[in-house]
Amino acid sequence: MVNVRYLTGFTGTSAMAVVGAETRRFITDFRYVDRARAEVAGFDRERAPQEFAEALKSGWPQGRVRLGFEDQHMSVRQHKRVRELLPDVPAGKLAIAEL
Repeated sequence: MVNVRYLTGFTGTSAMAVVGAETRRFITDFRYVDRARAEVAGFDRERAPQEFAEALKSGWPQGRVRLGFEDQHMSVRQHKRVRELLPDVPAGKLAIAEL
Protein backbone atom coordinates (compact mmCIF):
# COMPACT_ATOMS: atom_id res chain seq x y z
CA MET A 1 0.00 0.00 0.00
CA VAL A 2 2.96 2.34 0.46
CA ASN A 3 3.61 2.35 -3.28
CA VAL A 4 -0.09 2.72 -4.09
CA ARG A 5 -0.21 5.74 -1.79
CA TYR A 6 2.91 7.20 -3.39
CA LEU A 7 1.43 6.84 -6.88
CA THR A 8 -2.14 7.89 -6.14
CA GLY A 9 -2.38 9.73 -2.81
CA PHE A 10 -4.88 7.14 -1.51
CA THR A 11 -4.78 6.66 2.27
CA GLY A 12 -7.05 3.62 2.57
CA THR A 13 -5.93 0.04 3.15
CA SER A 14 -7.38 -1.84 0.20
CA ALA A 15 -6.52 -0.83 -3.36
CA MET A 16 -4.62 -1.68 -6.50
CA ALA A 17 -3.11 0.69 -9.06
CA VAL A 18 -2.52 -0.35 -12.65
CA VAL A 19 -0.25 2.13 -14.41
CA GLY A 20 0.97 2.07 -17.98
CA ALA A 21 1.55 4.26 -21.00
CA GLU A 22 -2.17 4.23 -21.84
CA THR A 23 -3.62 2.92 -18.58
CA ARG A 24 -4.18 4.51 -15.19
CA ARG A 25 -6.62 2.35 -13.27
CA PHE A 26 -7.30 2.62 -9.56
CA ILE A 27 -9.31 -0.21 -8.03
CA THR A 28 -10.64 -0.31 -4.47
CA ASP A 29 -13.34 -2.15 -2.59
CA PHE A 30 -16.79 -0.83 -1.69
CA ARG A 31 -15.61 0.62 1.63
CA TYR A 32 -13.30 3.15 0.00
CA VAL A 33 -15.20 4.36 -3.07
CA ASP A 34 -15.95 7.80 -1.54
CA ARG A 35 -12.41 8.16 -0.19
CA ALA A 36 -10.95 7.28 -3.60
CA ARG A 37 -13.19 9.88 -5.24
CA ALA A 38 -11.79 12.52 -2.86
CA GLU A 39 -8.13 11.45 -2.83
CA VAL A 40 -7.29 9.89 -6.21
CA ALA A 41 -6.99 12.12 -9.27
CA GLY A 42 -5.75 11.25 -12.74
CA PHE A 43 -6.89 7.62 -12.60
CA ASP A 44 -9.96 5.79 -13.81
CA ARG A 45 -11.45 4.83 -10.44
CA GLU A 46 -13.21 1.46 -10.20
CA ARG A 47 -15.06 -0.40 -7.49
CA ALA A 48 -13.57 -3.87 -7.19
CA PRO A 49 -15.79 -6.91 -7.60
CA GLN A 50 -16.39 -9.23 -4.61
CA GLU A 51 -13.18 -11.07 -5.46
CA PHE A 52 -10.68 -8.24 -5.84
CA ALA A 53 -8.44 -9.94 -8.41
CA GLU A 54 -11.38 -10.38 -10.81
CA ALA A 55 -10.90 -6.70 -11.73
CA LEU A 56 -7.78 -7.77 -13.66
CA LYS A 57 -9.79 -9.85 -16.15
CA SER A 58 -10.77 -6.79 -18.16
CA GLY A 59 -9.98 -3.12 -18.66
CA TRP A 60 -6.72 -3.56 -20.56
CA PRO A 61 -5.85 -1.48 -23.63
CA GLN A 62 -5.88 -3.11 -27.07
CA GLY A 63 -2.74 -4.91 -28.19
CA ARG A 64 0.11 -6.37 -26.17
CA VAL A 65 0.32 -5.47 -22.50
CA ARG A 66 3.31 -5.85 -20.19
CA LEU A 67 2.40 -6.59 -16.58
CA GLY A 68 4.84 -6.17 -13.71
CA PHE A 69 4.43 -6.60 -9.98
CA GLU A 70 6.55 -6.53 -6.84
CA ASP A 71 6.83 -10.09 -5.60
CA GLN A 72 7.79 -9.01 -2.08
CA HIS A 73 4.26 -7.58 -1.76
CA MET A 74 2.28 -10.38 -3.39
CA SER A 75 1.44 -13.56 -1.51
CA VAL A 76 1.67 -16.99 -3.11
CA ARG A 77 -2.14 -17.19 -2.99
CA GLN A 78 -2.53 -13.82 -4.75
CA HIS A 79 0.02 -14.81 -7.38
CA LYS A 80 -1.79 -18.10 -8.00
CA ARG A 81 -5.07 -16.25 -8.53
CA VAL A 82 -3.49 -13.73 -10.92
CA ARG A 83 -1.99 -16.64 -12.89
CA GLU A 84 -5.46 -18.21 -13.14
CA LEU A 85 -6.87 -14.94 -14.49
CA LEU A 86 -3.82 -14.04 -16.62
CA PRO A 87 -1.93 -17.29 -17.30
CA ASP A 88 1.19 -15.68 -18.83
CA VAL A 89 2.29 -13.94 -15.59
CA PRO A 90 5.57 -15.48 -14.30
CA ALA A 91 7.15 -15.23 -10.87
CA GLY A 92 10.24 -13.14 -10.28
CA LYS A 93 11.73 -10.15 -8.56
CA LEU A 94 10.02 -7.84 -11.01
CA ALA A 95 8.05 -10.02 -13.36
CA ILE A 96 7.05 -8.76 -16.77
CA ALA A 97 4.57 -10.70 -18.83
CA GLU A 98 3.32 -10.12 -22.34
CA LEU A 99 -0.45 -10.50 -22.26
